[in-house]
Amino acid sequence: MSYEILDIKVKYGSAETCWIDCHQDGKLLASGGYDNAIKIFDRREGKIAKELNSYSGWIYSVRWHSDGIHLASAAQGTTAKLIDIRAEKAVCNMQDVWTAPCDKSIYSVCFL
Repeated sequence: MSYEILDIKVKYGSAETCWIDCHQDGKLLASGGYDNAIKIFDRREGKIAKELNSYSGWIYSVRWHSDGIHLASAAQGTTAKLIDIRAEKAVCNMQDVWTAPCDKSIYSVCFL
């Protein structure tokens, strides 16, 4: 698995990829990084299946929901989104949820 992720990163990602999360069916990978985009990779086809470019800052974290349809993301600029991958749009957009004076970024997301 490590080799495969590295191969996908070399082909389609960049050295600035921050986070990769594997879909529970093992067929898709989501990545986010310094190019301000979330990329969904189809592991069977070996190529990018979708690219979401609705961010104005670096993406620090992506995490698949257990329903396999939604993806959470955390990005520079105090933005967290819940994205419906089928519709390719945010169903929940939380901005300014962190107001610490030292940093204006959300670095991680998870589902409980």
